[in-house]
Amino acid sequence: YCCKEMALVTRRCYMTFGRFQPPTTGHEANFNSVRRTAGIDDYRIYISQTVDKKGNNPLLPDRKLFYMNKMFPIHRGNIYSGPRDPVAVLQDIMMAGYDECIFLVGSDRVQAMQWIHKYNGDEYSFRKLDIVSSGSRDADGDTFAVSGTKMRRAAFAGDFKTFRSGIPTSLKENDCRMLMMEIAANLPANYK
Repeated sequence: YCCKEMALVTRRCYMTFGRFQPPTTGHEANFNSVRRTAGIDDYRIYISQTVDKKGNNPLLPDRKLFYMNKMFPIHRGNIYSGPRDPVAVLQDIMMAGYDECIFLVGSDRVQAMQWIHKYNGDEYSFRKLDIVSSGSRDADGDTFAVSGTKMRRAAFAGDFKTFRSGIPTSLKENDCRMLMMEIAANLPANYK
C-alpha cells in the first residue's frame, strides 16, 4: 500500500488597486506590468469607489470602468469595480478562491500598504500575501510625466492637446473628448 503525498494546488492572483482619476497611459504601463508579472497566474485591476466634489475624484466608478474597458481592451475582463477599499478587494479575491495574493503598487506605496498584513487571518485569509512594487512612481506629483492632477488640470482648462497626450490612443478621439468634458463638468468652479 503506497500513500502518495497530495500536491497542494495553489491559486495565485496578482492585483492592483487605484483611483484612476482619470485612467492614463501611465496606468496602461502599470497594468501591462501587472499582466507580465502575473505570467500564467490570474490578475485583477480594481477601481476605487471614491468620488468627491473637491476635484481629486471627479469620475464615478462605473464611468471609469466604461472608459477603461475602451482604453485597455487587452485587460477587459480583468478590470473590477465594486469593492470599496483594499480590505474589501482582498476579501473579494479570497472569495473567488485564491489562496495567494500579490498586491502590486507604485514604489512610493509599498511601505504604506504593509498594514494589510494585520488583517490576514481575520478579515481575509491567504497562505501568502505580498506587497510588491510595480515600478517607480511619483503619485500626482508635478515631476511625473502623466499624473491624474495634470490630466484634471488640462480638462479644467479645456486643453485637449495636453489631455489627449496622456490618454491611450486606443480611446477614440470622440470618447477622449467626452471623457475630458465629464471630468471638467465634475470639477469644482475654483479648481486649481
